[in-house]
Amino acid sequence: MNEFHCRRRSRRAVRLAVFLLAVAAASALAGAGCGKRNQPPPKVLVIGLDGATFDLMTPWMDTGELPHLAALRDGGVTGPLRSVIPFLSPPAWTTAATGVNPGRHGIFDFFRLDPDSMVAYTETARSRRVPGVWSLLTDDERRVGILNVPMTDPPDPVNGFLVAGMPHPDSLGYAYPPSLEARLHREGYLLDRMGEALLKGHEADLEDEIYRTFRKRRDLALELEAEHPDLDLYWVVFTGTDRIQHFFWRFMEKDHPFYDPKLAPRFGDSILNLYKMIDDAIGELVEKAQAQAKAQGRELAVLIMSDHGFAPVHRAFRVQSYLRHPPDGSKPITVSYSLETNASMLYVPLKGRERTATLTRAEHDSLVNEIERRIFAARDPETGLCPVITGGRREKLYNGRYVDKAPDLVFLPRPPYYLINEKGDKEPFGTPEFSFSAHH
Repeated sequence: MNEFHCRRRSRRAVRLAVFLLAVAAASALAGAGCGKRNQPPPKVLVIGLDGATFDLMTPWMDTGELPHLAALRDGGVTGPLRSVIPFLSPPAWTTAATGVNPGRHGIFDFFRLDPDSMVAYTETARSRRVPGVWSLLTDDERRVGILNVPMTDPPDPVNGFLVAGMPHPDSLGYAYPPSLEARLHREGYLLDRMGEALLKGHEADLEDEIYRTFRKRRDLALELEAEHPDLDLYWVVFTGTDRIQHFFWRFMEKDHPFYDPKLAPRFGDSILNLYKMIDDAIGELVEKAQAQAKAQGRELAVLIMSDHGFAPVHRAFRVQSYLRHPPDGSKPITVSYSLETNASMLYVPLKGRERTATLTRAEHDSLVNEIERRIFAARDPETGLCPVITGGRREKLYNGRYVDKAPDLVFLPRPPYYLINEKGDKEPFGTPEFSFSAHH
């Protein structure tokens, strides 16, 4: 591409160039023919492992449990990446797909609060204000295949296919082209569902559901890869790693408050077993992509990525209770609106923004500053630790035209804490009362 042509390209092409530069760099690091001119661009295989963590993967790779991941690690470049704030699937995967922060792409959580009704609505792909890389490549007449990347329902029309990832507003309209969705219905493809819980006595049922959903996705991933050898980008995300770590971490950590010595022999390897199944799938996907690339005279760039890490949950910090019952005798604070998934997200009502709000801008900003100060000053009397590791005002965390959509305050937990926004009057600190035993 000459200089004149470069200058005429749009901002979309600039973002596309950034992505392709990253791919080219990966190819070069893998020894892919530096300096060869007129060579077709590399074929790109991206495999996402939702919630994957080096804390588990590294020792398992080192002991031979995950040979295919170990081979990719040893033959390439690896390292921890910083996730977005909050480190949740919707904003993180959307940032990975667009290359911009949530203040620019407009997705901060699974939900958004309507400023008039203050009712929470589920976010969808329609909330994304920046095109995904699959759209940029489609505009550039490249072929793409996207499978189960979160926050892609409803799917964008692409030059190839797109099977959307969760959340799913309903069980229809999640694949492009529509003929592909009809096929998936016939084959019994399983969509991720939200709101699971680990019910006592039903551990085997949840484990089986996670494994079955993975197997369906693995089979589809391999089928589509074989049917579409001409893809320039193939991006698959396996979400079972996130699900199984949420609920089964307790069975492999003896000092976890939810550890059950009777169930540990049965479920202590549930997480490892899924990682091993995924490792086998990675080996098959890479081998097939390598053969396709070789037949086309192309190099292959493989990227394995996650949206966030994982850690056990031992303690709960009830943010609203702490603000209403400050230990230092300060004036109680009640925050009317909040969201909570893994981060504490607080909305402080502002006159003119929320329909029923009465606080002026000066009053609002003063209250936001005071809440931020108190949260960072919080200390667990049992451990002496601050339960928050980072966060604060949205203006500090984001930039872009959609910053105003973000919560006023976002706080991220310090492992092993979980932040809860429930509005009861329980003690601010305590043992978790939910079935998650690990979180982001």
